[in-house]
Amino acid sequence: MESTATLTDGAASPEAGQESRLLVIRHGETSWNIEGRIQGQLDTQLSELGRAQAKSAGKALQRLGLAAKVDAIVSSDLSRAIETADIISEVCPEGTRRHIPGLREVNFGAIQGKLNDEVRAEKETIYRAWLRGNFEPAYPEGESAADVIERGMQSLREAAQAGSCVVVVTHGGLKRWCSIAIELKEQPSSPQLMASKKMTQLLRAHIRNCCCSTVVYDKTADRFRSEGWFQDLGELSVSARDDTG
Repeated sequence: MESTATLTDGAASPEAGQESRLLVIRHGETSWNIEGRIQGQLDTQLSELGRAQAKSAGKALQRLGLAAKVDAIVSSDLSRAIETADIISEVCPEGTRRHIPGLREVNFGAIQGKLNDEVRAEKETIYRAWLRGNFEPAYPEGESAADVIERGMQSLREAAQAGSCVVVVTHGGLKRWCSIAIELKEQPSSPQLMASKKMTQLLRAHIRNCCCSTVVYDKTADRFRSEGWFQDLGELSVSARDDTG
């Protein structure tokens, strides 16, 4: 469900004080992305390409006229998100920096640090339940989709208090499950809803390093709406990896 529109197409300016536009960006590439190793909430560093992707994303925000409008750059407290956000903040002169731990990646528990190929069966058992709309099963020693959605949506609300235009640097898994929650209007899921065209597109969409979702939060109504999911940022998007672990 990668939109071909630009980040500014069809986007009305948020109403002063009542709405906040969130530019939700995935961190740049890491060496574990290259290896296909599950990062989860383990701390890993950006690769050289990951740093270049973050710089490219910042240049794209400048080119679109958004960098100067950014009031804050908020990230998870994991190194790969912190460094991506720090690089982007260099082109956002008015943007303050802060960390929100609730923006961390899915906690994959006992399978963190292992190669995807080593734990494919265990991972798919849990993931298949989530795909059917059963968000309660959790990874051993880790989280359920319900856990991820609850803390992720709470963290996006917290980030929205930082200004009318906020860059949020987070992780692929959290981006995907918060997108599902927003399209469900934060209501309970079901196999029928998860099988809909919109949900199927979101679940199959590529979430590449430094891709951007644009979400507007209406503070008065306490409601999110999307202006575009998982859009590629910058000229390095073609080399970015889709690996939400």
